Amino acid sequence: MLDVKSHRLASLLCCLALFTPACSGDDGAESESTANTKDRIANDVLLVHGAWADGSCWAKVAKELFAAGFGVQAVQLREQSLEDDAALVRHAIDSAPRPLIVAGHSYGGFVMSEASAGAKNVPALVFVSAFAPDEGESIGTLAADYPTTPAIENLVVDDQGNSTIEPNAFVRYFAADLPKEEAQVLAAVQHPTAVGILSAVAGEPGWKTIPSYYQVSSEDQVIDPDLQRKFAERIQAETIELKASHVALISQPGPVADLIVRAATKAAEK
Repeated sequence: MLDVKSHRLASLLCCLALFTPACSGDDGAESESTANTKDRIANDVLLVHGAWADGSCWAKVAKELFAAGFGVQAVQLREQSLEDDAALVRHAIDSAPRPLIVAGHSYGGFVMSEASAGAKNVPALVFVSAFAPDEGESIGTLAADYPTTPAIENLVVDDQGNSTIEPNAFVRYFAADLPKEEAQVLAAVQHPTAVGILSAVAGEPGWKTIPSYYQVSSEDQVIDPDLQRKFAERIQAETIELKASHVALISQPGPVADLIVRAATKAAEK
């Protein structure tokens, strides 16, 4: 039987290294990925997870970024209010010793944009199947113009006002392109998310002044793909589209990591 706690701990340990650069080989020769760091303005990445998840969802992307010579930090949101989560991310941004790329998945894009407004050390934002609201918008108002997605139709709200996705629906809709056993683990370790976050109103967005990149998931059943395309167009993002579920960062970590690397490289050209 799979030990869920052990699985989660292992993922966290893989993902939560604070700005630890990749090492060169034992012979002292500089690796190709490390050499490429000289061509980037930012060699650190801050990863922001979404609702019903934690930082371990970035584990596979983090592994790719380590191999490319990046230092990586994944925050752990409390998912009880936008204000609190944005403060956590802004603290991480302000504490960074060097410029860093910030990437956000799903609700994490909302948090990232809120937290990065006015930040001087963030040369690029990367939205991964993420919300990118403008000032005065909320998740609820943005989603209202699109059909309710299957995952959201299966929200379960407890007596404390926290939501999760019904486990079978999570496997079927949230993580549809993962092996069933892997999706079941993610469903089992969901982080409860306050329902009030759906109506939280965005302040000044970071994407208005920070160059942005966007990954659209064409098979997403959490955030409508057309809404994602709207975000990408509105924020004038360099965009890639993957045939993926809501969790492309897990099912296709290579292209997601490549987009982050591209953001870091292109930032150096500006």
